[in-house]
Amino acid sequence: MSEEIIILNNVSKKYSSVGRKNNFFALDNINLAICEGEQVAFLGKNGAGKTHLLKVISGIIHPSCGDVIVRRRALPIYEYGTILNTELTGRENIYLFGALCGVNKQTINENFSNIANFSEIGDFLDTRLRYYSTGMRFRLVFSTAVFLNPGIFILDDALAVGDSDFLVKAQTKILELESCKTTVLVASHSNELLKRFCKRGIVMEKGKIVFSSGIHEALEHYSQHQLSKKVF
Repeated sequence: MSEEIIILNNVSKKYSSVGRKNNFFALDNINLAICEGEQVAFLGKNGAGKTHLLKVISGIIHPSCGDVIVRRRALPIYEYGTILNTELTGRENIYLFGALCGVNKQTINENFSNIANFSEIGDFLDTRLRYYSTGMRFRLVFSTAVFLNPGIFILDDALAVGDSDFLVKAQTKILELESCKTTVLVASHSNELLKRFCKRGIVMEKGKIVFSSGIHEALEHYSQHQLSKKVF
């Protein structure tokens, strides 16, 4: 049996603000275990808690309470490459992204050519990121992540941007990661994308996990749950 490499016990993320009578829970008592090599989809409407959960797993957000155990290096890609610094060049951002994810400079140096070639950034590598298009930012951060040996690869609506040719190449690379027992976590509103990459589905609502099963069962549950809320 595969090792559990992501374990969350009673994890909550609470926010308080002036004018609120009650605290707002972006995550509410999450209990979750994910094994090495699993491919897991996170389903839910905007605001359901998917991004917060993935950011807790990747270490970008710290929970208000509960225990988080992550036993592999997590490399996250969020929509529009928001983890990058627009005042640095593409080259500098490769090193920054690696450093933020705990990758040493030697490993980045060893993989730099592969990152640069796969990203197709070309002459813009030494241009500040503020002049990059959305697609170029995505290509840069995606290429950096996949060539830095991620133990956990996190995609949060990231494949919604970029040109079609690169997206095909990116999807092929994700499937290669899966064959190497990389754990892949995906949040997306594209059912076809989730079915392509994931075998397990977790449905979230109001910061809670409300359903967990195989991907087809999870998609069916989410679809039926949304239909039941509509007023005809």
